[in-house]
This record gives sequence, structure tokens and C-alpha cells, in this order.
Amino acid sequence: FVEIPGLIQGARENRGGGKLYLGAAQVADAFLLLVPLEQGGLDGLRLLLDEVGHVVRDRPGLIVATKVDLPGARAVRGLLIPAFQVVPVSAATGEGIPELREAIWDMLGLMRVFTKRDSDRPFIIPRGSTVRELAAFIHKELEQNMAKAAVWGPSAKFPGQAVGKDHVLMDGDRVEVIVNKLV
Repeated sequence: FVEIPGLIQGARENRGGGKLYLGAAQVADAFLLLVPLEQGGLDGLRLLLDEVGHVVRDRPGLIVATKVDLPGARAVRGLLIPAFQVVPVSAATGEGIPELREAIWDMLGLMRVFTKRDSDRPFIIPRGSTVRELAAFIHKELEQNMAKAAVWGPSAKFPGQAVGKDHVLMDGDRVEVIVNKLV
């Protein structure tokens, strides 16, 4: 993630150093646009989209509607731009934070795969990756010496299912790679 300061009207004409920030945004893989659900928030979003629309148009992105805990914010939510996925959140109450995390994972096309049953540090790999691709991601020799794997989690029919190298993994799987015996 790269955070850029709030852009102001005229950013395309370099007002407030806008060209520097828009240049950084042009190389981003995805974007999050934050809009407060308070007086003037929607007008600010429309102005922002006028300034950055050419940058974000063909990229995955989310609008994060902040301050959903404020009075009247729920009524404003439905007025947001329908072309974008909107995730309402409140930093004050924590509402919507888990949904925002999941929306970011989905938007980026990534998943978390654990390599040991007791591990709490996942490998972050592209959604739809296979056991073979996970093994190669970990180490080239692990892929070359892999015989099969055991999987616990959403992609397994039962806990500890023995699977082949081309088994497609899912977010949250736990994988034990089984290697050929070295002679």
C-alpha cells in the first residue's frame, strides 16, 4: 500500500503538488478511496473522482465510506457511486473493519495459505494457486522434490486429505508438503 495525502481540486494542474501524487497513483495495482459520510463528503468524493478518474478507471478499487457511526450516515450510504464496491467503516466503533479486510483480499486476488498445522504465519499467494505453485514459491527444490501434499481447510474434502501437485488451494488452507525420499 502507498498512502498519498488527500488530493485537492486542481490536482491535475499540479495544485497542492497533485501531479506527484497522481503519478504515484498511476503505478498502483489497486486503490482505496476514502470518503467521510458527513456533511460535504459526497461532494468531496465527486471532486476526487473528477481529479483521479482517469487514473483509477481500469484498476480494481474500493470506496471506503468512513465515519459510518455519525448520525445520518446510514442515509447517505445509499447515495454513493454504484460503479464501485462501497465498504462502510467506523474507526471509532470498529464497525466494518473485518469486511474491509476481506474486501481488500478479494480485490487484490490474493489468499493466505499456511504450511504447518500449528503455524500462524501464512504465505500470501495468488488466488487459484496449486500445491505445486506454493511449493515453488517456498523454494525451487521443494517443488522439484515434492511427491504430494496433505491439506486441511476449505479445499480439502476431509481434514488431512492427500492431494496431488495440481490440487487448487483456497484461502485459509493448511498444507503439509510431502517430499520424495532422498537416497
